[in-house]
Amino acid sequence: MTLDVSRIAARLREGGGLTGPERQAILECQDPISLGMLAEAIRRRRHGARVTFLRVVEVGVDAGPPDPVGGPVGEWRIVGPLTDPAAVGRVVEATARAAGSTPVSGFSLSDLDAWSTAHSRPLADTLRLLGDRGLERIAEAPIDVLAQPERALEAVLEAGLATERLSVRHLVDDWHALCARLESVRRSIGPLGRFAPLPRSPEPQTSTGYDDVRQIAWARLLVDGVDSIQVDWTLHGPKLAQVALAFGADDIDAVVPETSPESPRRTLVAEIRRNVEAASFEAVERDGRSEMVEP
Repeated sequence: MTLDVSRIAARLREGGGLTGPERQAILECQDPISLGMLAEAIRRRRHGARVTFLRVVEVGVDAGPPDPVGGPVGEWRIVGPLTDPAAVGRVVEATARAAGSTPVSGFSLSDLDAWSTAHSRPLADTLRLLGDRGLERIAEAPIDVLAQPERALEAVLEAGLATERLSVRHLVDDWHALCARLESVRRSIGPLGRFAPLPRSPEPQTSTGYDDVRQIAWARLLVDGVDSIQVDWTLHGPKLAQVALAFGADDIDAVVPETSPESPRRTLVAEIRRNVEAASFEAVERDGRSEMVEP
């Protein structure tokens, strides 16, 4: 099927959806400009010109008590594998004290699930232990490696926590299967907040920039029930983050706070704003609870 981009984009802007043949044609489309036009129609309908970004302080699970941060921070995030929940709980507790009223997130839901299974412990119990120490949100739920994503995400809700975003650990090569899995999750737990469709595995990826922007566009066009498509500023870099905005992304994660000693010049918030505005969007800062931050 040949994509009638102008006609389909007009229908999408008015709130219409894609037909089955159109969805297949989008997966087969080799023209990134056409994909970008269609994805842009949906992201404009949902978010207008707004692009949100989040400043994050990362704390290693094996680090000592974190130092206070003097400037604006939207979220404190604990990174690293779960070893002993009691020991990690002390890191969570110290981070929560340093964060004050700022939300604390951390960990991959797949790692938490694997640890709980290996130790014959209900996942919800592990999550409650961390929540009691001050954890508010699970940083990511890699939908492609969770054996039973519905069960795991329901355990997060049962423990009184939230999930920061759904993600993928590896490059997606079967979008039909991924969309079916995400639709099953949506039916189980309700609307999905954020989805980060670019791989987060530390292993070398075989994707190109062309692959990356297609993944962003496909996520915006093919995944139903997701409000925001997210790209990681630190992991994927400012150039890809900026280009992704023209292919359906509307949220930028992991901006290093200006007050952090690890903050390189290129991650200053002024540069984030310049990059977003250069792409003809409006940059709006949010916190880890998705509340907008006043300039």
